[in-house]
Amino acid sequence: MTNHLTFIAGSDIDYFYEIEDFIGKGDACHAKYNGSKIGGCVLNAASVCAMLGSKVKVLDYLKKDDDGTKLLIDGLREHNIDVSSIKYGKDVTNGTCLIMTKGDEKCIYVVEPDRPYFDEIEVKDVLFNSSYVYTLMHIVNASFKNTDILKEAKRQGTKIIFDGASQYKTNYEKGSKYILE
Repeated sequence: MTNHLTFIAGSDIDYFYEIEDFIGKGDACHAKYNGSKIGGCVLNAASVCAMLGSKVKVLDYLKKDDDGTKLLIDGLREHNIDVSSIKYGKDVTNGTCLIMTKGDEKCIYVVEPDRPYFDEIEVKDVLFNSSYVYTLMHIVNASFKNTDILKEAKRQGTKIIFDGASQYKTNYEKGSKYILE
């Protein structure tokens, strides 16, 4: 086992807008674009660990030949994060967050990514050679057909960490014991 940390990410591109006002159903308003950057709570944690000196790898599935993907990859590299385990596909939709602000108030719209499951044989080495795997439960369920590969990594000594901010959609996701058995 090596000493790297693997972050299974739901990589997002955060797009920031200043709006005239928060609107009701069916209403419209103008929004001023204020820039974009890499985001997602898993990538935030990965960046902090890398900044503190840990060897960090990110496992994700991103859209091939896409400006948003280039922004994500460049941002991760700037934070000293190893991107060699990221997979690419043409039929992938990257995750995005539209962050609307008016003064001190903000509203965030999360647009979930659309991607295939990881090929478990392709990602086995990065998971089994990690000291820790950090992710969200809903990302695990969107990333793997079943959780056997993480259960096997855990049996081999890899520690599995679920971010407490995970978005639970089903009782299965709430019951993280299924993956930790």
